[in-house]
Amino acid sequence: MFVKKIVQFDEDALEAVVIVSDSVHELMCYAQPFDKKEEFTLLAFMCSNIYRAENNCFVIEKTSNSYFSYKLQGEVLDTTKGIVKIGQLILNDVDYIPKDICNGEFIVFDVSRIDLI
Repeated sequence: MFVKKIVQFDEDALEAVVIVSDSVHELMCYAQPFDKKEEFTLLAFMCSNIYRAENNCFVIEKTSNSYFSYKLQGEVLDTTKGIVKIGQLILNDVDYIPKDICNGEFIVFDVSRIDLI
């Protein structure tokens, strides 16, 4: 996982819009404070419509709901901590994963924003 591109950067507010990639998949993320560090964590903000996927593949689909929103499909690494993998992108804090979904299964969900910290 790496920052592929800085789309916008406000130096005074240390606020940025960045593209994060694993060389195959990309996500636009919000970062504040943004200090251009190489190691970071991705946090899913306001997840909804979580359900078991019909097939085991990674999907990133931009939605028109807002600037940062996505429909995502990925593999659940940890249901308790809400960790989901999309390619080599690791999202944390995916809330409200249904109790009947197990680690290793694929889920589909909507996310309002992905924060880089």
